Amino acid sequence: MKKTRNILVSLLACLFVILAAPTAVSAAAKAPQCPKKQTMEFYNAYISGNEMPTEGDGYIYIKNLSRSAVITNVRSSNKYYTASKAAGLNAIYVQTTSGSDHYVKDGEKTKLRFTVKQNGKSYNLSCAVTFKKHSRVFKSVKIGSKNYAALAKGHWMV
Repeated sequence: MKKTRNILVSLLACLFVILAAPTAVSAAAKAPQCPKKQTMEFYNAYISGNEMPTEGDGYIYIKNLSRSAVITNVRSSNKYYTASKAAGLNAIYVQTTSGSDHYVKDGEKTKLRFTVKQNGKSYNLSCAVTFKKHSRVFKSVKIGSKNYAALAKGHWMV
């Protein structure tokens, strides 16, 4: 009985390895793909009823990006933005260029171009990014008769 069970377990393990191997090879061979257009929402903080501007930053996820991929030659059509590979994610991180005092504006655009090197090949990718002000998260937060949502104008911070 034990011998039969051991043989069945061994056969199942071999079958699993055989079926799993072609899937891993085919996924690694695909070229990375970046969305042609991406909208990034940003929020404004409200402190004591005053709007505080923020920087535009966020992630753009790239299909078929391997963990060992290297992103180089990042160029932006807008001098205030740059991008880099996000550690541990299949994405690039878009952020305001360091040293600039630029705050994101609604409708602002940039086109990012970069080179991805993976599996011995180079791929030139680009993505048009549009920044959009985040819509109101909530309309009212009432405690008793006082509406506290007015302090943050429906946004994240007070």
